Amino acid sequence: MPGSVQASRGSVDLTPELIYSIDDNPARRTTPYPYQARVLAEALADLVRTGHHGLFLDMGTGKTLVTLYAYIQLLRAGMADHAVIVAPKMLLGSWEDEVAKHVAPGTFRVTRWKSSGGKAYAAELAGFSADPGRVFLVNVEAFQGKNGAIDQFLGNLLATRRVLVACDECFSQDTIVEVFNIDDQPKNIYIKDVKKGDRIKNCTGFDTVENIFKREVYAVVELQFNGK
Repeated sequence: MPGSVQASRGSVDLTPELIYSIDDNPARRTTPYPYQARVLAEALADLVRTGHHGLFLDMGTGKTLVTLYAYIQLLRAGMADHAVIVAPKMLLGSWEDEVAKHVAPGTFRVTRWKSSGGKAYAAELAGFSADPGRVFLVNVEAFQGKNGAIDQFLGNLLATRRVLVACDECFSQDTIVEVFNIDDQPKNIYIKDVKKGDRIKNCTGFDTVENIFKREVYAVVELQFNGK
């Protein structure tokens, strides 16, 4: 992209400030509020440094926007090629709407998982990893199921180690560890399981555990970046 910040995989010398220099970014359709800009900078810093970050924000205050702009910046900096967004089926349409709202047309292509998409869809998935700037939306039911096609596709994609994964209100800690093969998952990251209705037990990111419980924040997007 014009004016992009370059970084090599071997020697990443990118600071959070450089990553977040998006004032001239034509991919952005909306301007983040100051608190969203702060959250985005913090999220990018954590993703580059540790590979994970939890977005603990109230409903409707910008988790989707921060996720999309984090991906745009990692893509723009040459650090990530693709994004995978995992969410309950009822939320996938909202993610598509948010992409149209916040991201300029042509910035990246969005593909939604289909259990039976035919030859054209199979060909689209086959060429996915070779085409940077692609976002894959998949419902958690399919993601956690025993589907050989999706397992193979996601396995090959994650093997590139240039993928930002966003888990929207649908994972427990054990599932995250299992799915993303995280050997040393920090003990202070616990995500609620939307199916069980579990409360957030602990967090990283923007607030203390005590304040989260006082405010009864139940909304979270867990970001995993395997290209750090």
